[in-house]
Amino acid sequence: MKEFIIENLLAGSTVSFFDVAIKLFMALLIGATIYIAYYFTSSKVSYNSNFNLSLVAMAIITTAIMAVITNNIALSLGMVGALSIIRFRTAIKDPRDAMFIFWSIMVGICCGVAQYVIAIASTVVLFLFFILAKAVKEERRYILIIRCEVDAMEYVKSVTYRYFKNSRISVQNTTSEYAEFIYELKQFEKTKTDDFLKELYACKKIECANFVLQEDKASV
Repeated sequence: MKEFIIENLLAGSTVSFFDVAIKLFMALLIGATIYIAYYFTSSKVSYNSNFNLSLVAMAIITTAIMAVITNNIALSLGMVGALSIIRFRTAIKDPRDAMFIFWSIMVGICCGVAQYVIAIASTVVLFLFFILAKAVKEERRYILIIRCEVDAMEYVKSVTYRYFKNSRISVQNTTSEYAEFIYELKQFEKTKTDDFLKELYACKKIECANFVLQEDKASV
């Protein structure tokens, strides 16, 4: 029994160069589709070409790893142990980027075990999903920060409520001389914002007003 277990742990079949080439080519081909999907669905501000290229490389690297460990249990266990000590703490600005990372890994795993139908079918579905999601208007959340003198607090509240009825005060700080408001805005229109600032700054007791775009960050 002991000899049987050792034999199966150390056993591994030789992989031909042609099979490996096919797997890597399919990973490159499907990875290029991921590249195109990320390129056309990312905003011009947040697009990162280096990250996009790394998605293709990730699919190829994962394919190569899977091709090595597929037929060797000992290598599989060793790889699991090696990868378990690696932790990535790179801040990802958009949670959507994490989806593309898992997409690339999924493609690499499928190509590494020659499950091309699953890789292609999943890629088609995800590609269409991201394209359709891009067509839907993205809801961008803003916060409004206003600093004014204490005497102008009621004026700030009335003007802000008139232009942004769905807004709410998340933070209000006051001192003996100044007050600061932080509003969460559910709707943001450029034309409305211009008119709002003109009326707001008509009061000489307003020190500053800033609109800030809220961005979600994910950690991987």
